Amino acid sequence: MATHWTYEKVECPDAPLMQGDVLWPKPELKRLFKDVHPYFCDPKYIAFIVTTQSCDLIQREGKPCKADYINLAVIRDLESCLSQFFDNVCQKVADGVYFEHSKTAALQLLERILNQNEQALGLFYLHPDSDTIGIADYAVALLRVSVAVRAKEHYQLLQGVRTGRLSAEFRNKLGWLVGNLYSRVGTPDWSDKEEGEIEMNRIIQQLVESDPYFWVRRSLVNAVRKAGVSVERIPSTELPSVLREHDPGPFKEQIAEAAKLEASKVLSRVPEQVVNQFDEVHLVEGEDSKTLGRQLRQIVSESLESVPEKIKNRLINNEIVSRAISREDIG
Repeated sequence: MATHWTYEKVECPDAPLMQGDVLWPKPELKRLFKDVHPYFCDPKYIAFIVTTQSCDLIQREGKPCKADYINLAVIRDLESCLSQFFDNVCQKVADGVYFEHSKTAALQLLERILNQNEQALGLFYLHPDSDTIGIADYAVALLRVSVAVRAKEHYQLLQGVRTGRLSAEFRNKLGWLVGNLYSRVGTPDWSDKEEGEIEMNRIIQQLVESDPYFWVRRSLVNAVRKAGVSVERIPSTELPSVLREHDPGPFKEQIAEAAKLEASKVLSRVPEQVVNQFDEVHLVEGEDSKTLGRQLRQIVSESLESVPEKIKNRLINNEIVSRAISREDIG
């Protein structure tokens, strides 16, 4: 398998550490964390990435590097922490359940993550590449969650657990994100690569449509609440089925049903002789459809004059139809 375009291999095990080096949690690194900070021994941290600037990590003429401490940010499986990212940008109903109108924000968030442009949450996306960096699933570095180790004591240990590193331009992007600079490093976006945008959209859809997440219309949640059900008290695993039970259907179908109901009410108030006239209309052999049209128009113009104006207005004043006109319940 070819190395993904965001990485490069480290050919020499003794090569200096650099910003963007990916470190695997081998036993020796876990022993170090156990002494320094046991929290980072948690298996949810699948790897670590060096965030200290490369210029401070170079060992010149056998002398220690300039950095007294080497900062390492944690790397996690993206899907395992995606819900907390969605909670930051989507309107939440319950755990894993969000209003459908906020799905666009989730899609935009994932696009920013995949293109290394998510500054607010301090994230850096790492694409699967088992051969080069050892990561088999979509992953993300949490730049705000880091641990510092002494450079003089542990430099060689970190070299020994290194699996690969970011390519030069992505090391620059990582440095920019870590330093919170106010300029954009010109790294390629997915759309700049052949079929890259297709692949990016596939990943985004896969993550957004995965099982833990359920996207619902606001009108559906309102219908459940109107029925006296507290969605906040229902376990998130049961909420989708409860919502489906109270689903009033798409809003356009509600409008059509309301119109049908009101039309039947109006017709019930129309004099019976008027309705009977419609039943008597038929196309006599030899006559064309224009003749039939003239018959219908004549009945409508003559007969509906007897229908009170307030009955005609009932349809437009119906609650559902009014909501559609005012667009209060869209979404």
